[in-house]
Amino acid sequence: MQPPPFSSASGSGPSLTHGGRPFRPTGVNLGGWLNLEGYMLGLEGTDWQIRAALRRQLGEAPATAFFAAYEAAFVNETDLREIARLGFNTVRLPLNWRRFEEEAAPFAYDEAGFAPVEALFDGCARHGLAVLLDLHAAPGGQNTTPPADNPSGYPELWQSRHQQDRVVAWWEAMARRFGGHPALLGYNLLNEPQVNQHGERGQAAQAAAMNDLYGRCIEAIRAIDAEGWIVLSPPVRTSGGCRPLDPVLFTDPRTAMAYHHYPLANHERSINFEAGQSEEDTVEAWYAFLEKETAEEAAYAEKIRRPVLLGEFGWPQNADPGRAAASLRAQVQLHKDRGWGWLLWAWKDLQKLGLFHPLPDQAWVRFVNEPEWRARRSRCREAFAATFDGVFIPELGKNEANALVYDAAWGDGQRGLNRILLEHQLRALEGTPPESMAAMAEAFRLENCRCREELLTLLQADLPPAIPPS
Repeated sequence: MQPPPFSSASGSGPSLTHGGRPFRPTGVNLGGWLNLEGYMLGLEGTDWQIRAALRRQLGEAPATAFFAAYEAAFVNETDLREIARLGFNTVRLPLNWRRFEEEAAPFAYDEAGFAPVEALFDGCARHGLAVLLDLHAAPGGQNTTPPADNPSGYPELWQSRHQQDRVVAWWEAMARRFGGHPALLGYNLLNEPQVNQHGERGQAAQAAAMNDLYGRCIEAIRAIDAEGWIVLSPPVRTSGGCRPLDPVLFTDPRTAMAYHHYPLANHERSINFEAGQSEEDTVEAWYAFLEKETAEEAAYAEKIRRPVLLGEFGWPQNADPGRAAASLRAQVQLHKDRGWGWLLWAWKDLQKLGLFHPLPDQAWVRFVNEPEWRARRSRCREAFAATFDGVFIPELGKNEANALVYDAAWGDGQRGLNRILLEHQLRALEGTPPESMAAMAEAFRLENCRCREELLTLLQADLPPAIPPS
């Protein structure tokens, strides 16, 4: 079967549609809301670890009060109104399967899990925003990273037909619930899959399992919803990028591709992207660099003749401001020139990547930034890194196979360290009553947050003018 023929209403490439019209998403990710990510809250660990540790350390009532207040504060009508007022047109909603289904009760969905999603859809419809659903944390784990809320640290989704069946059924449930909703843009089937990890199956078998799962999800969704866009994410760059993704999957005319790119995040052990640096920090130099850096995605887009979306990108708070401004301005311009949409990571977090972050006088911010705790955490991390760098790297050597062993061992060690750090960090909250925990969560309410105006200014070069506050 051949990839589908080229078809576009514009000269810059195939276009998504929404509401019957060509549509180029320019929006934000609501990461950290319904799938907790430790760094976004100032905590360690994954979603299930954070929730379990809070309940264990504080008790059920204070933990429940905190999470309820957090979800109500993090995204609400005020946020949606502001997202639309600033000129954004889309939100991507990262979701964790655990909110809907228990490990011990497969295929039985909790109605309470759908409530905030339904409220978001209705709110987005009121404010003219499109919603892209995103399975950020899949049963068994589609990658090794904390955002996948992976209990083992291995992408066991590719090893288990049962877990794959759960993913298909979960998307069927989502399509039944939200297919045809006026705010729905589509379904981003998996966030950042990895297909090169150690496990029972080799890399080729992992890639084959990914493609088979994608095909099954497309068929299952289309049996329910013929209109919603189905968005496929290729494996992360260090796991093969676009190469393992079968072009035949894009035969459906309402499919699109979404890739992620964080060129400013120059982390030594990054598994989500290749760090990139320009010798000259000008917009022109970064534009040329990014054009070359994303040539694989551009070539794949020509092959599949389908819309492309930059599903995640962002400005790390610790990046050099001049470099960050030049890089992001070039990144936004490049995607505008290609006719590709983009979604910033993220709308809100604890001063890492978010467009908004809580003010320093908020009680939760004071808790997570407590100087003695931060110093102790730094000492632990430095000792951990020194042990690995000093002992294991010389033994493993530099070849690619050993690098995978090292990355897996590093991840396993980090997961254990994170759990220990989380337990120690939360001891400071022992004895806090429910009403005080709920008050701490108010730090994430938009009224208690500051906007990163320098980042907003860069994004608004590709947005319509903001509507004045009412």
